[in-house]
Formats: sequence, C-alpha cells, structure tokens
Amino acid sequence: MPKIDVARFNALRPKPKPSEKPPETVKTPSDDGEDPMEEVRVPTGRTLRRRKEKVVKHLKRGANEKEKENFRKRVFRIPLD
Repeated sequence: MPKIDVARFNALRPKPKPSEKPPETVKTPSDDGEDPMEEVRVPTGRTLRRRKEKVVKHLKRGANEKEKENFRKRVFRIPLD
C-alpha cells in the first residue's frame, strides 16, 4: 500500500475563505429571572440544533403557588415500588 503524501494532499485541498464578518457573540439575558448573574451567549453566525428544554406541565401553563405546592405533595406521595 503506497504512503499518502500529506503535504501534497494538503496543497490540493481548497483553502477556506475567511468570512467578511466574523460571528459576534450577543448577550441574551435569561428569561426566568432566578439567576441574574448567568447569561447565555449566542453567536450570531452558524447555530447548532439544540434540544428543546423539558418544562413541567404545571410550569408551562403558569400555575399559581398553591397549585404548585399541591402538585409537589401529590408527586411525593406516589410510591416508587
């Protein structure tokens, strides 16, 4: 099996073009407001596909504190057997 000449191989490879504008990072404050120190940095260039965050049903529909507490009590009573 012949050896591959890496220098020749790299010379044949097309050179990547530098982009006119490098991607800038944009600060996006978090929506939940629980931790104001933590900020999500989002690049303005190419983005990767991200998984959708799982949100519990009672939080998704905007339940009040009493409903949340009742939900927690009900969940904690379920046996794990």
